[in-house]
Amino acid sequence: MWSVAGILIAGGCIALIEAPGLARKGRWRELFVFFVVLSIGVAVSTLQALHVALPNPVDWITAIHKPISDALLGPSK
Repeated sequence: MWSVAGILIAGGCIALIEAPGLARKGRWRELFVFFVVLSIGVAVSTLQALHVALPNPVDWITAIHKPISDALLGPSK
């Protein structure tokens, strides 16, 4: 529970440090992307701190490329 609180506090501190400068300069697209990436990072870190099983991205890449590889090289044994 404390790890989740620490992650949320760290994410809030990062937002408080970085966001005002981007807003002051009128960089609204960068601010939007910053908050999206920060939100994804906080969410994944929170899930990992709660010991939730997260899927491996390599499995997704393999699932996408396997049919292409099989079509070009033939099915693997």
